[in-house]
Amino acid sequence: MPTVAIVGGSREVRLLIKGLLRLHHHTVVAEGASFDVLNGLAADAFPEVIVVDFDPTEPSRIEAVRVARKAHPACRFVLLTPGSGPGAREAARSAGANAIVGRPFAVRELIEAVSPGSGSPPPSSGPPPQP
Repeated sequence: MPTVAIVGGSREVRLLIKGLLRLHHHTVVAEGASFDVLNGLAADAFPEVIVVDFDPTEPSRIEAVRVARKAHPACRFVLLTPGSGPGAREAARSAGANAIVGRPFAVRELIEAVSPGSGSPPPSSGPPPQP
């Protein structure tokens, strides 16, 4: 499982996301209101994934994601947007998101965005196929 940092949003939202990720065996190495939380992390403790509570209506937030994206090109950026409309998605894409998760979301969506392929398979709609 990749290591994760959580950036932005309220303390409560960060704690909720942290709890969901830890429940699914991810290690959260940092969480904070801004990308400053990444400063001072040792190279061996730097996250592979950065989950950002993203507000596309704040131009400063879009620019902050772009700057962080350029500074940490090896990291996967997952942006949580307020809804899944085309405007929010386009803003997240233009900021450099590797994955976009619109609210409300299923926990499986978040886990798949953080670590593609790591989520549970969807429940079967019938009996397994017979060989």
